[in-house]
Amino acid sequence: MITDGITPLGKEATAAQEAKFKEDKKKYYKALFLIHSCVDSDNFKEVGDCNSAKTAWGILEKAYAGAGKAKVVRLQTHKRQFELLQMEDKETINDYVTRVTRLGNQMKSCGEAVSE
Repeated sequence: MITDGITPLGKEATAAQEAKFKEDKKKYYKALFLIHSCVDSDNFKEVGDCNSAKTAWGILEKAYAGAGKAKVVRLQTHKRQFELLQMEDKETINDYVTRVTRLGNQMKSCGEAVSE
């Protein structure tokens, strides 16, 4: 719905074409509603006034264009920290396990599959 949009009806549209148009229109506005309801407050300021799902999606694409590259860099940093991870002298086992778990979760959030 976002990329194709709604195909306008011709003057002599059949009942089936009108039904499809009505269904497509519902889907289109549902897509816009989902975009509005799923973005955080900072991005909502940008897309909140959009009347078009395609326009809102374009704004979000531009906002997150560099997110993939940043995610790769963060993942490399987390992997390196994980490789160099050692238990400190005065650190408890619980604190160490918490640090290991936190790094594992950060790598998962970047898309890395972390096995046990």
